[in-house]
Amino acid sequence: MITVLAAAAAALVPLVTAAVATRSATALDARRVGTLGMALALSCGVLSGATSDGGWDAMLPAFVAAIGLTAVSMSAAGNATPTRSARILLVIGATGALVVTDHPVALAIVWVASILPTWLELRARPETRPSARAFAAYLTPSAALVTLGALLLALGASPAVAVLPLAAGLAIREAMVPAHSWFPSFVEKAPMGLVVAFVAPQVGVYAHLRWLAAGLPPQLEDVIAALGAITVVLAAALGAVQRSARRALGYLLMSQTALVAFGLEAHSASGRMGALLAWLVCGIATAGFAMTTAALEARRGSLSLDRPSGSFRRIPSLASAYLLLGLASVGLPGTLGFVAEDLLVNGTVERFPVLGLTLILGTGLNSVTIVRGFFALFTGSRRHAGERDLTHRERAVLTLLVGSLLAAGLWPSGPIRWLSGVRRHEASEEAVDRQSSRSALGRLEPEGAMHGAVAVVDGDRALGDLFDARER
Repeated sequence: MITVLAAAAAALVPLVTAAVATRSATALDARRVGTLGMALALSCGVLSGATSDGGWDAMLPAFVAAIGLTAVSMSAAGNATPTRSARILLVIGATGALVVTDHPVALAIVWVASILPTWLELRARPETRPSARAFAAYLTPSAALVTLGALLLALGASPAVAVLPLAAGLAIREAMVPAHSWFPSFVEKAPMGLVVAFVAPQVGVYAHLRWLAAGLPPQLEDVIAALGAITVVLAAALGAVQRSARRALGYLLMSQTALVAFGLEAHSASGRMGALLAWLVCGIATAGFAMTTAALEARRGSLSLDRPSGSFRRIPSLASAYLLLGLASVGLPGTLGFVAEDLLVNGTVERFPVLGLTLILGTGLNSVTIVRGFFALFTGSRRHAGERDLTHRERAVLTLLVGSLLAAGLWPSGPIRWLSGVRRHEASEEAVDRQSSRSALGRLEPEGAMHGAVAVVDGDRALGDLFDARER
């Protein structure tokens, strides 16, 4: 009961906080309210995960709340409005509601609810209205396809029929080639906090795991894997040659999202686990990386990668956070991303020998993008543009993100056991022992004991059960 209530609170708190933030007098007050609200939501998410039995979705409320805390607390208040902070909170609240629901109709409702505030914010400023039109042109069909697939599932249609519109809708939302044209301009023009809230949680991955894992035909699995591999390399190559830091970030996000989508089609245990870990690592690391870029942009203005124009000595903490979080997203040794990349590559090459190698190429190009951005933005100039280093607020949030990735990287068996549902299986074994003892005393029949044990082990949260259904 505590687990359910805490997970529900993690989704509801951002929505309530959004209502309060709207009534704030200034954007700074709205940011303070949003930061406090997201800190409370993160606490509820952590409590939900700590009191659960593990499984691939046990820590998702905390995962979404951590991204929301980063997006809200590090958003620049200079040219913002309280309404913008409220819309970021609404997107996070809708995403939090999505990851705690298991009904397809609820999926469709929350899916639309996360798109609408984003579109309204893009329409609010003249300079972002062209991006709003492109956003609507792609995300409206995505919402329609997801709604159609969800309704088919709710009405009891064949999964083989329902998954087709669902898969198409998810591919558009995840900016898979060829439905990706809206994404780079969205990242370049939209407020960065809104970009992080909308993109970093990668809600398409959750929908894929919850509703598509056991229903995709083998031919469609191969198509998704191929599109994912193409997107990984194409986006990584384009990102490495961009002149704008924002557009380079957009292609980096696009490539990392496709990498997770590709890994979900692996049938090996290591590939599946690698995809799950990469999902969580990319969400946390790219959220921090994007907001670090936004923090520098708020200090310096538009960021160009044409030539080195920064000074590491003046802002060492900001520069270090940029480099650490960026490299963590592509598998920096010592972080959980390194474990995720290793498992993902080793697992996917078993089924896709050629396509699996593209992950290595894409990861290498993404690393080039990050290092190139670091040298262009933080080295090469003795002059100081007047920007200050990280504030206490920014330092606290980024320390939380970097510390989490490093701690999990030093002890990767903990997150892996948790995501695999080992704790649940251990609880099942204890149940078997207790029921066997009672059976020996004549209190229960052996068949009853085994039935109870199987019922516990057969929870839909167990990672093996989720993916084994596909293989069967």
